[in-house]
Amino acid sequence: MATALATIEELEVRAGFELDDRTRQMAIAALDDASALVREYGDPAWTPEIAPPIAKSLALAAALRYVHNPMAVTQSRGGDETLAWDASAARGVYLLPEEIAVLERHAQQARGLHVAEIVAYSDSTIRQRTRQIPVDYGGKFWPDYRPGDTYGAYYPDDYYRQGGIP
Repeated sequence: MATALATIEELEVRAGFELDDRTRQMAIAALDDASALVREYGDPAWTPEIAPPIAKSLALAAALRYVHNPMAVTQSRGGDETLAWDASAARGVYLLPEEIAVLERHAQQARGLHVAEIVAYSDSTIRQRTRQIPVDYGGKFWPDYRPGDTYGAYYPDDYYRQGGIP
């Protein structure tokens, strides 16, 4: 299993109370589960050293949510002993939809290398005939110099008119 994105000490500080041994073991497992969820919706390569701060915060929030309310009780009464559970009780540690959206947006922005297709010209007949490469902004063509060509001080259109290589 991958390393948790945060430490149990950081979770304990956020909990606001000291964890006993049993709760501490449950919190460690919850932190591992929350970190796995954060990696699932974010970037699987995140480690404690390179994960963005928001990933660490969301892992801590999900684990702390579980530590504070492991049974997912949504309602409790003292009188006739009434309890109510949320559907999240079956999920254990979970991320809220808003948290998932934040992770997905961050993961899209944080992706490293992108490869963009670049096409120098669109019509090879223009290039062959004029030895110039069309540009996409509607300006003058870019010269298609070849080995052995003499470079002139003129823009290619003027260079060809001045007797350059056709």
